[in-house]
Amino acid sequence: MKNVFSLIACLIISIVMFQYRLAYSGLTKGEPPLKITEWDAFGYYMYLPSFFIYHDYKQLSWVPAIDAKYRVTGGNGVQAQKAGNGNYAFKYLGGVAIMELPFFLIAHIVAKEAGYPPDGFSPPYQYIVSFGILLYCLLGIFLLRRILLLYFGDLTTAITLLAVCLATNFIEYAAIENGQSHAPIFLLYVLVIYTTIKWHQHPKAIWAALTGYIIGLATISRPTEAIMLFIPLLWDTHTKEASLRKWQIVKQHKGQIYIAVLFGFIGIAPQLIYWKL
Repeated sequence: MKNVFSLIACLIISIVMFQYRLAYSGLTKGEPPLKITEWDAFGYYMYLPSFFIYHDYKQLSWVPAIDAKYRVTGGNGVQAQKAGNGNYAFKYLGGVAIMELPFFLIAHIVAKEAGYPPDGFSPPYQYIVSFGILLYCLLGIFLLRRILLLYFGDLTTAITLLAVCLATNFIEYAAIENGQSHAPIFLLYVLVIYTTIKWHQHPKAIWAALTGYIIGLATISRPTEAIMLFIPLLWDTHTKEASLRKWQIVKQHKGQIYIAVLFGFIGIAPQLIYWKL
């Protein structure tokens, strides 16, 4: 089998991730139930119940009862600040909530059908969102393998993947505290590298649009991730000749740069709309 070492590395990482998620899942007798939507993670997540369940994203009158039941705020008050007009504004941006949205909607259906409180915080929400984010990380790992194999051998790729995922704090944020922003943003970085490579190989509007949108979404996940812009901007500029060749391609496909900018704004737009509301 071709590139077997890097594939085995991905499988090892996957097993370790699931093992840690299950170990901290509250399924063992005597352990507290799984709760990933607390503290900072609650700040990222609270957009979803606010808009889709309680229809109250201004006064947040639903938070005290939920906090009394599930202890999600950490005891330091709601992760929002009161604006001059008397409405609350969330401290955290909404990009992570957008990425959690598909799993939240699935969990909402499951909660109703399985007899759990459809309140945004009962067990179906905790488990489905948590394992959904775990799937995001798995997608990122296998896509990162594909990217590395474009430039490096199989063994080098395998060692790199193992080092990145098992010799750092990756497992903590991918499989345990995965309600934070780190795990979804990991996937966004891998995706933007992939779309950048694809655009440089075959300049097409779809790759420009995806690159712009991912950067926009990353920016409203955590503002410092706007630095992601430098990945497509500086890609393939490692020599003078490569840089000249790259900027010739950019000039030839100037319209696609405008498309990337437009979709970057589309990625940011949900946050601007929320602030306006």
